[in-house]
Amino acid sequence: MAVRIGATNVPIQNLPTMKQISDGNANWGFYSGVYTVPEGQTTTRFAFDSVSAAGGSAQFGNLLDDIFLGTEPCITANKTVSPQGEVHAGDELTYSVQVKNEGGDIAANANFTDLIPEGTEYVPGSLKLIKGSTTKNLTDASDSDEGHFDGSKVNVKLGNLPNTTDLPNGVTVQFKVKTLTDYDVTKVNNKAQINYDNLLTKKDEQTESNEVTTPIIFNEPKLESKKTSSIQQKGDGNTDADHPEVGDTLLYTIQTRNTSEDSIVKNLTISDAIPEGLEYVPDTLKVDGKAVSDAQDGDQGHYAEGKATGQFGNVTDTEWHTVTFQAKVKSGQSGKDIVNTANVNGDNINDPDKPNNEVKVYPRNPELESKKTASIQEKAEGNTDADHPEVGDTLLYTIQTRNISEDSLIKNLTISDAIPEGLEYVPGTLKVDGKAVTDAQGDDQGDYTDGTVNGQFGDIIDMEWHHVTFEVKVQPGQAGKDIVNTATVGGDNVDKPNKPNHEVKVYPRDPVLESEKTAKNLDSDKDIFEVGDTVVYTIKTRNKITESTIENLVISDELPAGLTYVEGSIKASNGGEAKIENGKITANFGDVTDTEWRTVTFQAKIESGYIGKTIKNVATVDGGNIDDPDKPGTDIKVDP
Repeated sequence: MAVRIGATNVPIQNLPTMKQISDGNANWGFYSGVYTVPEGQTTTRFAFDSVSAAGGSAQFGNLLDDIFLGTEPCITANKTVSPQGEVHAGDELTYSVQVKNEGGDIAANANFTDLIPEGTEYVPGSLKLIKGSTTKNLTDASDSDEGHFDGSKVNVKLGNLPNTTDLPNGVTVQFKVKTLTDYDVTKVNNKAQINYDNLLTKKDEQTESNEVTTPIIFNEPKLESKKTSSIQQKGDGNTDADHPEVGDTLLYTIQTRNTSEDSIVKNLTISDAIPEGLEYVPDTLKVDGKAVSDAQDGDQGHYAEGKATGQFGNVTDTEWHTVTFQAKVKSGQSGKDIVNTANVNGDNINDPDKPNNEVKVYPRNPELESKKTASIQEKAEGNTDADHPEVGDTLLYTIQTRNISEDSLIKNLTISDAIPEGLEYVPGTLKVDGKAVTDAQGDDQGDYTDGTVNGQFGDIIDMEWHHVTFEVKVQPGQAGKDIVNTATVGGDNVDKPNKPNHEVKVYPRDPVLESEKTAKNLDSDKDIFEVGDTVVYTIKTRNKITESTIENLVISDELPAGLTYVEGSIKASNGGEAKIENGKITANFGDVTDTEWRTVTFQAKIESGYIGKTIKNVATVDGGNIDDPDKPGTDIKVDP
């Protein structure tokens, strides 16, 4: 047969023959060819003209089967989202839609549209068109390229989309959205739509992609708040611009913000109960800079029952939000600290913020800091210890004080010191702030009267140290004692005077003995004592008080009945001299100034006749300045 292809206005027999084909009747033959449509030809005729046929009749024998002239287009759209699964509010989602023509004919004038889903917003500049190995970035504007974003949906012109024989992977549209903080939307659902022309059926066709779903996890809000105050208007007579006084009007500012991006504070409120000492100034309340009425009338704030309140609704930003109002300092608050604490909260805030501000109302009450020291001014004859005072030494006392409350006044500051027993004031040694004064009560700043040293400083407004110095002499009989000297520092407007004190330890110190006595068998393998055994006695002692002296330390021990001294067994540590006379052991150590142990050891043999008896042995530890000697002892039982 002849295959003729051409225009429709040409008779069939005149159509050009593109190919003449022939075949037997035993098998089907497959033939194909290419026809190029001439310019201007909008409709093309395909004709199959019988040339000859089995049996001789053109009407029979020329059989056609499975002629393909093109099928309708068939568009598929597969949509994916990255990342998959749950995302946090504020995260970006990347949507990719792969569009393929699984049919035969082209999908003409194909257009892609995708409505930005609720709970998200389009990420500008993220639109891409991928065809094969080529990725093209599309602008958001409606211009010469294929795509644009119209404010609610993404639009891309795909043009004539060939089938997968020519374009196996089709085309892919990609864009991004950002999830919003919207507690009403907990899942984001999205699917795309492709519109195209079916040239074979001359119909407009539409295909939707699959729907993808992304659950949204919302970030927890976190508040940051602060509260400040400033003087809005000075009261009568106040010339200090920095320090509020009674009658001044203060401007309070309470600020808060959510520091957790992509989260929401539900029904954010700032409230402030006006504390005692302040009086709210009516109609001064502002919320985010906007004046509101004091009445509860539907605007964003009110003042009721002593509390200023501002309401902000649901807050999704991280900007500062403020409440401001004015309050007047009431009488009776001079010198006091007014602490004002606000409350910042929301329906989904577990731990409300409590920003506070402290207003120090002037003039301020003074607060004293004082200290007292003593040093050796002059050593007595025979005292060679520069650090430890002794009887007869002259001491220099220094009493210091200062006001540690800034911008306050101490009225008639005074320092006085009653000289304690054991000390004697040295006449003419009194000084006030380094200036010598007389001991008599007169016109200068100090005196010594009735055993008390006094220094007067007048009104003090600075924070410098002020001091009184004087000398005293340590009296006889104070050796080894502790002399405590307490001064008094005060003023007319000081409610609680300071009482600085100092302790002087007068040397030499009294020693205190610690002694013990032990006994053991010379035969180390025996835990018992029997007649004929040798007992090793150890007596040891020490002074427990540092920086004190035991005069002529002596350890003595008179052997009791039942024991016989072993000649040559007595020994003394630390250079002590030990001897035995008439059954009495004596060890002399001289003057002891340290706290080391001194020991005496000796041996004694158990005499016969003491089986079953207990032998008690008591030593004596003494010194020239020890009032109560130690009596360390130990018992041994003589076993059969």
